[in-house]
Amino acid sequence: MSGARRASLSGEDARNLAESGIPSRIASPGDDTLIRRAGGADTDDVGRQALARADARVGAAEELVDEIGQIVRVDLGGPPGTALWPARVIDRTESTLGLIGDRPPPVAPSPHRRLRVIVERGAHCRSVEAMVLAHATRFLRVRVVGNVEELHNRKAFRVDVFLETTLSVTGTDGQERVLPARVRNLSVGGAGLTATGAVEPGEQVAFTLVLARAEYRFRSVAVRAVETERGTELGVRFERLPNATEAALLRYLFDLQRAMVLPRPGV
Repeated sequence: MSGARRASLSGEDARNLAESGIPSRIASPGDDTLIRRAGGADTDDVGRQALARADARVGAAEELVDEIGQIVRVDLGGPPGTALWPARVIDRTESTLGLIGDRPPPVAPSPHRRLRVIVERGAHCRSVEAMVLAHATRFLRVRVVGNVEELHNRKAFRVDVFLETTLSVTGTDGQERVLPARVRNLSVGGAGLTATGAVEPGEQVAFTLVLARAEYRFRSVAVRAVETERGTELGVRFERLPNATEAALLRYLFDLQRAMVLPRPGV
């Protein structure tokens, strides 16, 4: 069983961490001191119950993170439009991670909150469910409670969907027209659509999709257009997605991939 590994912090980061009250090392997942710091002295029983229900996945933190200092992105849930939080791993045990960001998380990370830690590895992403143990302004200590999942993340990997939308197409002459369309597949970098009207490569294409009950606007450029009996088979490349839109798209794609690869109950 390997011990904790820790990164060297700058003077400011070290002072902030010390002032936060976050333990520099977690002795065990059931540490009473840890629970008091995470939930408050009057919520020790609640803290113990939450930790007891969430079995730690021993070794999962080491499986997810290759090295101290690695950059991760954290999905804290929150309302639609919440961006992922970029952070750096500052220490790691077999089942816990210490994280620091350049700015505070977009959602207040209350004790025992469930979240997902995401690590990009080339053409794939690894992600795992975790639970907040302790937190400060820019720091999080989390306990890994799920199995590490590996999903496709490369821009060329597309997931089949069936989503109705309306395209706002801007031609090279600056004229805009509106076309009904259906999104056939989605990826991190673009989409495949069928439009009921002509679209030329190089034209600007914007459309809105509902992901997780919230609307997001996607701006793109047409890179491929083929006329067929069904309409124009169109391939578009996304351009400069806002952080919140990219986060919503990643969550949506991850959920679809998990539904495809995880066994159904009773199967």
